[in-house]
Amino acid sequence: MIQTSQELIDVHTAVTTIYAMIEALDRKDWMACRGTFADEIYLDLDFSAAKPNEVKADEMIASWRTLFEQFATTLHIVTNPKVELDGDYAIVRSYVTALHVGKESSHSANQFTVYGTYEHRLIKARDGWKINYMSYRNRMRYANGNQDR
Repeated sequence: MIQTSQELIDVHTAVTTIYAMIEALDRKDWMACRGTFADEIYLDLDFSAAKPNEVKADEMIASWRTLFEQFATTLHIVTNPKVELDGDYAIVRSYVTALHVGKESSHSANQFTVYGTYEHRLIKARDGWKINYMSYRNRMRYANGNQDR
């Protein structure tokens, strides 16, 4: 339970950091996206072939850039954030719906949408909250309008 005005500010700022990362990802603003992360991040992503591991933020952003340049557009909608604070640490759990449209797309071909949950862990740094852990758990996936999984 939030007990101080600083805790309320910290909750708001932690959630805003997640939203800023997602917005930068969809805009393909890689510098802004990188600015939301600590120098190293532990990644545990259902859609990745890589095992959960710690990666350097710069390498992750370079990998995301290559991946997301394949899409004409993406739209990640993050909702229902629940925040746990512990001093300079925060855990934000949320739902995500993410639309991905390929560059070679007709009206509905070459699109996929995923529905799942995120967990982000953040640490408070001098210049704001930074994401140092990110997990994604897939709940459903639709490709070209049909349930894929």
